[in-house]
Amino acid sequence: MMPDKGVWVKEQYTGNFTGRVGTSGNLKQVNASGDQYYQIPITDGIVEVLLQKEDGSGNLLVVVVYQNGSMVPRSTKATPYGTIEIRETIMRGLSCRLLPHPHLWKVQEVPMILFLHHHR
Repeated sequence: MMPDKGVWVKEQYTGNFTGRVGTSGNLKQVNASGDQYYQIPITDGIVEVLLQKEDGSGNLLVVVVYQNGSMVPRSTKATPYGTIEIRETIMRGLSCRLLPHPHLWKVQEVPMILFLHHHR
């Protein structure tokens, strides 16, 4: 379970993966396996993730970005030596709405409409 505060990146893979995780201009090199969690210290900005599987298996690499406990984008790759690249704008005060296809998931502003009824 992800914390309900802040921005986090979760990576899951049974084999080794390498790449970068962080924000524009402040990327951390990663070389890991298994479940990894990275806190991204921003409230507004761009989260960047670039990961590559280090083996020729068909196992699934999963990367999920969370904002305040809600999934923002999610990406998976099973291709041998496959790469996942995410560049997601995080903005304070936006709601998360999931679109039907995982590759289309992103933060979207949900407009609020106010109807006023005037009595005579």
